[in-house]
Amino acid sequence: MDLRRSRPQPRRNLALSKPRPSRTDPPHHRPRNDQGDIAVKEFTETTTHTALLTVEEAAHRLRIGRTTCYALISSGQIESVTVGRLRRVPVDALAAYVHRLRASSRAALAA
Repeated sequence: MDLRRSRPQPRRNLALSKPRPSRTDPPHHRPRNDQGDIAVKEFTETTTHTALLTVEEAAHRLRIGRTTCYALISSGQIESVTVGRLRRVPVDALAAYVHRLRASSRAALAA
C-alpha cells in the first residue's frame, strides 16, 4: 500500500477567468463589413462616440502596457486632460502621437 499522499491540485477560480470567444457569439460581438467579413477597425475609427478615453483604453488602442502609457503621458508625448480627479486621453491625441512617431521614423530612415 502506498502511503505517500498526493498533492491536491489548486482550484481554478472560474469567476476570474475570461470567457473564450465563440463563433456563436451574437453579431454585435463580431463586427462585420458589408461583404460579411469580420471588420478590421481603422486606427482613427471609433465604435462609440467618446471623445475621451481612460488611460487603460488608450493603452489598449496603442497595444502598449498601462504603465508605458502613463510614462508617455508623464513625459508629455501623449496629451491628456484631467476631469475632476480623473485622467483622460483625447482620441485625437492618440492619432497625433502615432503621426509624430511615424514622422520621426521616416526622418531617421531618410538621414
